[in-house]
Amino acid sequence: MQPELPSCSMSTPRKRRSSDTSMDIHPNNKTLPNSQSMSCLHAVNKIPKQSLLIQRIPSPRKVSEGDIILKRPPIPPRTSSMPLRLSSKVTTQTKIVNDEHSWTALLKIHKKENEANKRIRSIEKYKKTQDEKRTIKVVENNNVVLIHEWIQDRYQIVAGKAETLFDKLLDEDDDYLDAYLMNHVNFIPSAQLLDQLIGVFYTQKLYQTRILYIIRRWLAVRYCSFEQSHSLFERLSSFLTKEYDAYSNQIQLIQIIIYSQHREFRLPLQLGYASLACDDIPILSMDSKSIARYLCLIDYETMKYIVMHELVDYGNTTNQRCIHNMTTRFNMLNHWIAFELHNSKTLKAKRALIIKFIEISKFCLALNNFHACMIIMMGLSSTSNKLKQAWQSLSNREMNTFTTLQKLLDVSSNMLYYRRKIESAKKLPVIPFLPVILKDITFLKENSTFLVTQSDLINFSKCRSIKEFIEKQRAFISKQYRFQQDDSTGHWLEYRLKLANV
Repeated sequence: MQPELPSCSMSTPRKRRSSDTSMDIHPNNKTLPNSQSMSCLHAVNKIPKQSLLIQRIPSPRKVSEGDIILKRPPIPPRTSSMPLRLSSKVTTQTKIVNDEHSWTALLKIHKKENEANKRIRSIEKYKKTQDEKRTIKVVENNNVVLIHEWIQDRYQIVAGKAETLFDKLLDEDDDYLDAYLMNHVNFIPSAQLLDQLIGVFYTQKLYQTRILYIIRRWLAVRYCSFEQSHSLFERLSSFLTKEYDAYSNQIQLIQIIIYSQHREFRLPLQLGYASLACDDIPILSMDSKSIARYLCLIDYETMKYIVMHELVDYGNTTNQRCIHNMTTRFNMLNHWIAFELHNSKTLKAKRALIIKFIEISKFCLALNNFHACMIIMMGLSSTSNKLKQAWQSLSNREMNTFTTLQKLLDVSSNMLYYRRKIESAKKLPVIPFLPVILKDITFLKENSTFLVTQSDLINFSKCRSIKEFIEKQRAFISKQYRFQQDDSTGHWLEYRLKLANV
């Protein structure tokens, strides 16, 4: 007796085995019972191969060497996915990709010239054109005698021959007059300049008022020319003493300027305290603010004389008494600080002296006396290695004050910290640091007096730079201090300075 076959009912499907996975190729993609699966397989085997729905994929055709293979051009990467350039500047030479398989070649797009290169060339051409438009040259007999440039929204003279520059005195503004009169000794002697002015006064009556005004400006901006030359002063006096009824007011103004300048030209540093006897009063018992005020008054008078009379001639003459006096006093103050610290015996006394000098320097800075403040800081900085214990005993507050004041001596970036502090000073007067002034004026005067390209033309831009620098220094001392000098403090300080520099 044969065994019964299992039922084909769909209610109880048999669990699929691993061998049944071949049934997935059934067109209806349904899982069949086991008996039906076997019958389906037998039926499929009887169908011819040509009528099968599933056919093999043909193998790739072999291409001979002569055939052309069309490759799909590479897709360029997106800009966001490309690495950033190290420099954001547009280079003047940009390589143009010339790839026959690129999208540009495929679409037959002709590349144009790099737009960045075209833009740079157009900018350079524009600048060159603008520079040519900003320069005006005056030519006489095929020779350039005067050059103007567009500076500060107007045309200004930057170079010219000596004769042409003199002629421009008759119709230019005060800015040109002051620059010419301050620096005329570099290209014309003072006696020759005065003779030429007097000659124009007698030959061209139309400019007589102008000539008198030029002489008045000369006395105002550069009186040292007449004070240092007795013959020049006599020549001017004889010219002014003649009777000119039509110009009596102008001549009177000139005589007033001569009188006021003669009084200011006297040496301001008339100190008689050092020759007098003085009680040996310790510095700790003196008022720090009184010492700072006395230093401010003395430095102000000396600095005023320097910037008004000696700075314009710095490097041209050896007769610079106030610069020499202020330099000598610079060294005296340094020696005085070392003298006071050396004479103090105990650590407590040395610490108190350091605090005293820091306090004096702080008062000097509050009064805008950068010169005295920086001298005291230099004197204290030189003792930091010898007096380590005294410096270590200072509190954090005192050390922070010293560190802040010491920043003025920072020479980095051409003393940028000092220059910013002095520019931000709101109250006048301001006493700058003399070594920095002498360094700056030396740098300006070392520029060539004549143009490098045309040696017969005077570099008038140099004259303007020197004039602007001197006017800036004169503006610092345009006002006076409002406090009076304390004679007792001055008597004591000058005595101690003399004692420290014996």
